[in-house]
Amino acid sequence: MKSSLVWMVALLGACAGGAQPALAVKAAASGATAAPAIASQRGAVARKVEEREPARFEDPERREKLLAALQERRGAFEQELRALGAPGFAWGVVLDDQLLLAQGEGKRSLEEGGAVTADTVFRIGSITKVFSALAAVQLRDAGRLALDVPAATYLPELDRVIYPSADAPPITVRHLLTHVSGLPRLGSFSYSRPNHAPSEAEVLGALDGVGLSAAPGEEREYSNFGFSLLGVLLGRVAQQPYEQLVTRQILQPLGMTHSVWAASDVPAELLARPHAAGEGGSLRVVPEWTLGASAGAGGIYSSITDMARFLTFQLSAWPPSSEAESPVLRRASLRESQRMQSVRRLRSSVEPLRAMVAGNGLGWSVYQDCRFAQVVWHNGGTEGHSSALYLLPAHGIGLMVLANRDGVDLDAPSRRLLESLYDAGALPERRTPPQLDQRSREALDAALALGIDFDVQRFEALFSEHTRHLLRPEKLGQWLQSIAAEAGRCRTGAPLDSGRPIWRAAELRCERGEPLVVEGALDANSKLLAIWVGTPAKFAESVRKREQEAAAAQACRER
Repeated sequence: MKSSLVWMVALLGACAGGAQPALAVKAAASGATAAPAIASQRGAVARKVEEREPARFEDPERREKLLAALQERRGAFEQELRALGAPGFAWGVVLDDQLLLAQGEGKRSLEEGGAVTADTVFRIGSITKVFSALAAVQLRDAGRLALDVPAATYLPELDRVIYPSADAPPITVRHLLTHVSGLPRLGSFSYSRPNHAPSEAEVLGALDGVGLSAAPGEEREYSNFGFSLLGVLLGRVAQQPYEQLVTRQILQPLGMTHSVWAASDVPAELLARPHAAGEGGSLRVVPEWTLGASAGAGGIYSSITDMARFLTFQLSAWPPSSEAESPVLRRASLRESQRMQSVRRLRSSVEPLRAMVAGNGLGWSVYQDCRFAQVVWHNGGTEGHSSALYLLPAHGIGLMVLANRDGVDLDAPSRRLLESLYDAGALPERRTPPQLDQRSREALDAALALGIDFDVQRFEALFSEHTRHLLRPEKLGQWLQSIAAEAGRCRTGAPLDSGRPIWRAAELRCERGEPLVVEGALDANSKLLAIWVGTPAKFAESVRKREQEAAAAQACRER
């Protein structure tokens, strides 16, 4: 086909370029603060859905390759964990919906012995905050809680805090979930006394006279106090104790049968005792903290096998699909909680070339760097326990590490393991198959048919008003007729990946001539904004040019 007839582009705009069961909540007790009715977020009205093939992993040997890469690197990873000096540790990797590899090593207690296994129960500390956030989103989806109204609507005691300026907005539940409430890291109550658990009155009493470090929403200050208050708030809204709410609505439905709130509820043969350095630096068993009404900040005990169920549940949110929803929480809400709600910081360096942007999800920390488009993570540290949890949703993988010593850095070896797996090519991403929806296919076929029998009225019915102002009908007709003269009648065939969000591309099945590709974009009314026809080589060239936009990120990976 002559090069002058190969392609045409119309400008885009002015430039080139299943129902979830309702959450079970008790009726409000007499005299209790009643939560206001909130419209359900689930959407009761049936919506039109055009089924599209979801993103998928293309390599059938993906599992075997990841397992082999893990086996190669587990020695170095475990050596790093041993160097931290904890009496024992356990770790596990999940892939999609299964626990791929799990390992325990060392002793549950220096005093009592006992081998650590994947079933050994440690305190996960601040990873509990992720469960608190999940419970909050459950209540939001059930229409019992709003994230963006003043949190004092549900917990009036929050009105006792002192704001830094008259124009500061009130603290919301979302502020608590994302650590931007301005509340201090700790409240003026103690949960480190082994024989005294702070009461709800003590936790709420700590609000008296508390000054916020910044106006809510302005600055991030990690706040255990904020999540302690959130736990109390959730119990008020659900009209049941916070621990009971999380157990009934999350732990039990997910089959986390060894995840509890007190060390005394763990069988002795499964409990990892907490350790800390005493005088002279030697490790000793230390008393368990009793968090009491502050449990929302860090009270859960769990194991690798139990947490694997939680990780696979979190990963099940990806990719978006029309499959049946989990009774625990719908996938869209899980994805929402894992996404960056606010940016916390940007880090970059020239030598070596690196960049990372970090922010807050709902209960999670989230970052993106040169390797990973989304890392969802949290760590924890309480009396004599440390923990770290990582999710890579685009790769379908999760990592959990537990140790029975306080203050050890589990994040550095965890990140190095994930990065080494990525560098080894063992963490492919899902790929969305090329899509060509029925509306786009019909519009492109109708436009191509104009080359056989051009009609101004059909042209006006097919193309958007804006595009009709840019293109004279006779010019478009001549161009389409020239294609038909050389190629004959053409219809769209197999879809191709255009690399542009609203564009759809496909091979053309024509009666004669060279192979061709058609590409087009529709507006909201299914009218064509643009159409392009060219050779496969020209199409590939245009795709390569768009891929050059990612060159900086690629260079970052290579460095």
